[in-house]
Amino acid sequence: MAGMTKDELAKLKPKEKDYMVALARVRGIYLRIYPDGSRVWLFRSKAGKKTLGNYGQWSVGTLEVEAARLWERVRAGKPLDGDEESTLPTMDELWKTFEREYFLENDLSEAYKTSFTEIWFRYIQPKLGSKRLDEVTSGDAKEILMELLEDNKKTPYNQVRSHLSVIWKWADAAHTDVLGRNWVYGRPHQYSPEKNRAFSLEEYKAFGNAIKRSRSPYKWNVLFLCLTGSRAGIFSHWNPAWVKEFHLDFPEKTKWVKNARWVIMPGKVPSLLSKMVLPLQTEQVSHSMESLCKLAGIERLGTHIPRKSYSTWGVRPPLDIKQEIVDAIINHKAPKTQRSYFLWDPPSLLPFAEQIHQHILSLMEIEL
Repeated sequence: MAGMTKDELAKLKPKEKDYMVALARVRGIYLRIYPDGSRVWLFRSKAGKKTLGNYGQWSVGTLEVEAARLWERVRAGKPLDGDEESTLPTMDELWKTFEREYFLENDLSEAYKTSFTEIWFRYIQPKLGSKRLDEVTSGDAKEILMELLEDNKKTPYNQVRSHLSVIWKWADAAHTDVLGRNWVYGRPHQYSPEKNRAFSLEEYKAFGNAIKRSRSPYKWNVLFLCLTGSRAGIFSHWNPAWVKEFHLDFPEKTKWVKNARWVIMPGKVPSLLSKMVLPLQTEQVSHSMESLCKLAGIERLGTHIPRKSYSTWGVRPPLDIKQEIVDAIINHKAPKTQRSYFLWDPPSLLPFAEQIHQHILSLMEIEL
């Protein structure tokens, strides 16, 4: 049988006897499928065979790297099973260098460094710390991520995925052609992205009532998101120097807010700052959002829903504000919107933001 891609191999069914199929474009790599459904990667050459591991433990990138290494041993006349001791660092050793150099080379806030370190020691290090760099596979990353999904921990899922990708890119630059494909390339198929929708009129009213009833101090952070359309990430990187009279002003090219330039704060929104918990990790905002949804009797929604709702109700009747203006208010990251930043500034956007702010307060039946 001719070689197949990994996706094609995944669709093959077990037969009465085990059989092997070559992986396309990776010389010497085969997948053996057993009658019980188990699947194992093999390397085959005239020098013999070597079992590599279960199907889910290897990405195509790592198989390419391992095949190249084994062909070198074949050409050198060395036995396939005579693995030489790896000179690559363990993940724990890599972390010490990463923490020292990456954090210093980049202009990162203390809150981001603290969050990154907490995620490493809580979720990544216990699973991967003792493994050498070339032993870590996408299967290892998937195992961590799937546990978080099963526990419905969406925020840690996204943080772990992001941080693993950052570590991989940094390590790959130092150990070129060793790591293969990024450990978190693509998403596990069970991943379900947040629903792409806005609050309905009934949900806005119920959510506003939940905010009034809630005793959580984090509710003010959530209300801030509802009335400004901003991203929850600003709370974890909070800097009092951003605060101006009626807006937050970010330095240019601030990556953790998607290069946003401002957050418009109309009406009495600035008064919320004294009630909000700052700084505040995104995970805590997410938990507060879920608690408020439960109190409101609506399905559990993520922290991006207030932003989507702000945009949706800003362009709908009775306001009918142009989409490009609403996008400029909330700093939408689309190229077309970013070009509009040259046409708008906080003072010119404030009247439109005031209209949306008053409309949402009326929908939520809240008075500030």
